[in-house]
Amino acid sequence: MANECYTYFRIAGDDFDPDVISARLGLTPFKAHRVGDLRGDGTPFDFAGWCFGRCDEYDFDANVQIRKTIAPLLTKTAELRAIKEEFGAVFFLEIVPTIHGGEFTPQLGPDEDVIRFCYEVGATIDIDLYLGCEGEPGCPRRAE
Repeated sequence: MANECYTYFRIAGDDFDPDVISARLGLTPFKAHRVGDLRGDGTPFDFAGWCFGRCDEYDFDANVQIRKTIAPLLTKTAELRAIKEEFGAVFFLEIVPTIHGGEFTPQLGPDEDVIRFCYEVGATIDIDLYLGCEGEPGCPRRAE
């Protein structure tokens, strides 16, 4: 199997209306929820969320994907800072690679311009790394 990776920008907070975030930024999220909305497993969310700019177009250099994710946000730094201040929101630039044995490992380290954007808006860079080896000998079982 080939390596995979996706990136997106996430806003989370104790309680905000995702529609307000969309209106302020003039952008449409690919996923959003309010406090109390139900997850896929039927449990309620205890925080609000707004996820934008998912990029599934794998590139050996994750910066290519990251730039596609954040491009529409680069002109919205003042709005993002205002959202952070008003709602006590936290921001995450999510990088989610799945690495398969026998493949070259991708470049996951963000470039200076990506780090600068994250610094300007107060976003945490979060890398959720997965080992993709289901069905391969010696693959650890995932927790159920």
